[in-house]
Amino acid sequence: MYIETDRLIITQFTEAMAHSHHANSLDADNREFLSDEVCETVEAAREKIAWLSGFYENADGPLVYPILLKDGRHIGHVQACPIQGGWEVGFHIAAAHTRKGYAAEAVRAFLPAVMRRLNIRRIAGICRRDNPASRRVLEKCGFVLESKTRGTCRYSYFTPSVAARHLPQGGDFGNPTKVTDTASVAPLGEMAKARGGEKQQRIRP
Repeated sequence: MYIETDRLIITQFTEAMAHSHHANSLDADNREFLSDEVCETVEAAREKIAWLSGFYENADGPLVYPILLKDGRHIGHVQACPIQGGWEVGFHIAAAHTRKGYAAEAVRAFLPAVMRRLNIRRIAGICRRDNPASRRVLEKCGFVLESKTRGTCRYSYFTPSVAARHLPQGGDFGNPTKVTDTASVAPLGEMAKARGGEKQQRIRP
């Protein structure tokens, strides 16, 4: 997958990104919301990248793609992870680059591409109630709040044809400037349940 927006590039991980993936993972928010996504060493980040890269062809696990600025700096990632009965979107922007709209820009561009890749018409967004930043990103990208529990907010995003039956008029689905996806669409069944969070989502090596 390769996606360009006005300011960002979404592409596949390479081993050369191990140092930046390690540094990005050490954010305080990452430790608070999803501590098992923290890569304490560069070697741990390198192993995580190798593991994630194995899913690019078969899509039977998390599809995680780094987010780069146009100057090549690696500032985070966006992902689709399997949960019970479907898929969930996730995202993380390094603390030094937050409050600039990068998460929403990346998610808007990523959704149509990854949903075509997975041949799905709905994707979930799940975050903690005490995580307003992630809630704002999901809502800006056209996700509909479906339920709140004591600690969790659950959202859904639908492809535009489906959303016409679910969204109030004017939902913003966004479109990337350029999308290239060389992987074929694979039929997928139900996957094991995974937990979501702000920046976001549990990834297991």
